[in-house]
Amino acid sequence: MTACVTDARLRLLDAATEVFAEKGYAEASTREICRRAGANVAAIHYYFGDKASLYREIFRPAGLLLEFPGELERPETPLRDALVALYRHLLGFAVAAPRAKYLRLVFVREQLQPTGLLPEGPEAILRPFHEQLLAFLVGRCDAVEPDLALRQLAFSVAGIAMVLVVEGGTVEQVAPGLLGEPAAVEATVQRLADSAVALIEAERARRAAPASRAKRQ
Repeated sequence: MTACVTDARLRLLDAATEVFAEKGYAEASTREICRRAGANVAAIHYYFGDKASLYREIFRPAGLLLEFPGELERPETPLRDALVALYRHLLGFAVAAPRAKYLRLVFVREQLQPTGLLPEGPEAILRPFHEQLLAFLVGRCDAVEPDLALRQLAFSVAGIAMVLVVEGGTVEQVAPGLLGEPAAVEATVQRLADSAVALIEAERARRAAPASRAKRQ
């Protein structure tokens, strides 16, 4: 795929994500998408086939975002190193994909007004990531199987990064420099890893406490 073809396709995806976020699928027009992308009105048919296919395609970056870093799948990876890999992956997407904030709105619209174009719903994209992170936490917390506390922990570990991912522009306005230069992003990654380690260690201590009391008795 040549550079100009790739650029035109990406411009259409960026424009489509914005328009679908602002107007919803039903009200979004392919003419408006092409106008914002600076593309010919036939471009959507050329690159994607039709409006429905374009809509499904904009969810692909979310799937890439939620691919699970290999470090978390290897039990021998030190806890903090695994978490650093996770947050580098998530924030790397935030920095590289400026349409992330619009994608979040498309997710919300799809949940409130299902189009039927995603048969399993947007949660089908989120669920595998959650389940993989849950399995990681089961192992790191010496648990036998998942429970509600570990599910809450999974949401917490992912959640402390998600506001930076989906609201990167707003974050930079409120806290300039937090996600600016690569060194600043890396410093943020390290702080997130420290916070997640504290959350996980607190859960491990909570689980170990009853056993310690039982031994003393």
